[in-house]
Amino acid sequence: MLDKKNPDYDWWGAAVNWEWAGVVPDSKWMENVTSYEDLPVLWNATTAHVEPLHIKVLTYNLYWWSLFEKNGGSDGAAGKLVAESGNHTPYDLMAFQECENIDWVLGDAGLSDSYEYSEVFYSICLAWRNETWRKLVSGYDAVATDGGWVRNNKWGDRIVSWARLEHRETGDKLFFANHHGPLPLNSGGEAGGLATAHNLLAAIKAHAEEGDVIVFTGDFNSDYRSATVKMLSTRLILGYHGESFGGIDNIFANTGKASFTDRRNLGGAGSDHDALTATVVVPTSARAVAALAAGARKEAVAKAAAAREAEGALRGQDGPPGSKGLGQENGGAGRAVVLAAPVGLVALALWGWAA
Repeated sequence: MLDKKNPDYDWWGAAVNWEWAGVVPDSKWMENVTSYEDLPVLWNATTAHVEPLHIKVLTYNLYWWSLFEKNGGSDGAAGKLVAESGNHTPYDLMAFQECENIDWVLGDAGLSDSYEYSEVFYSICLAWRNETWRKLVSGYDAVATDGGWVRNNKWGDRIVSWARLEHRETGDKLFFANHHGPLPLNSGGEAGGLATAHNLLAAIKAHAEEGDVIVFTGDFNSDYRSATVKMLSTRLILGYHGESFGGIDNIFANTGKASFTDRRNLGGAGSDHDALTATVVVPTSARAVAALAAGARKEAVAKAAAAREAEGALRGQDGPPGSKGLGQENGGAGRAVVLAAPVGLVALALWGWAA
């Protein structure tokens, strides 16, 4: 099967499933793997901020040897794609695969001063907007290797590169991870999809802290039908996937099924993969909602009490001799004061908060 968009596709063994001999039972990547039921368990993330947290994400395999080494960046094509798609709303997080020089990419995008990035490991790059996020720690873990005749190709062991970040305004913690998965396509590499998924989840759990928002992106070399992605999807939400090579570029998060918005395929701009973007909306925690409701109730009760006090003061005022008090005039001006108060506030004071 030859991919028309990339004639070298078969060379990397990505589509030669007929040469795939299956997993290697004694592979070191199988050491901690038992059953899909024992996959590391993660958590659902929320924000303690009173408003949901919006995180705009990009994942993009840059096809480095062709787009950059062979064609000199094609007049900054990839950088222009990044700049234009992030012009209205800047990216919070950007993940690149087959990325040998992130300074080149950010420079072409005119974003060199706007983003910090982690050290490049195995041609995987992570970048985050420095105005919004600050780095706490970063690193990488080897999780798999290619299988079949593709083993020991130029990529070597396959890794997950990660950075733990803190939101400068809200204090929310974010675990941002990026992966370039093993070949052959959809195989999961030497140890298979279950082992690769297990090792990826284990790496996330080892370095993230419970409660962290998790955003996990990359070119997994596995699509939504593969064992790798199916196993990952039991612990994280697959919010968006691309179309290139069957949809092997993916964006996951731990923020719930309804948390992905503004999902777009941006095209390749000279790469054999399409750049993908999505916004992850982190929901407000139940505790924050309750605190907000309690504050609103307290404020409403105080306003209702002030209205009652004003009514009492008016009722206690006497008019000229032989006239009714101001509080009794035409059915009671004080009563009008109460009626002028928002009905919801009075109801709140009398019967309490109703969700």
